[in-house]
Amino acid sequence: MLPEILRVSDLVAVIPRRLAVNTQGLKVMTPPLTIPGFTKTVVWHERTHRDEGFRWLRSVLFSTSTVSQSGA
Repeated sequence: MLPEILRVSDLVAVIPRRLAVNTQGLKVMTPPLTIPGFTKTVVWHERTHRDEGFRWLRSVLFSTSTVSQSGA
């Protein structure tokens, strides 16, 4: 939805380059200031902590990303 909002307005957005490079009608530019990275957090409800399906999903998420598993 964000690309469509940007196309029909005078707004700007700061998003990861990989999300914008193949979007037609938008101009990708380097921001005029340094933008720090962001933290990713994985959170789940206690009732799904031992569920085999959710355990598998979390293991896939952790094994395919650079996310630290501390506290998981």
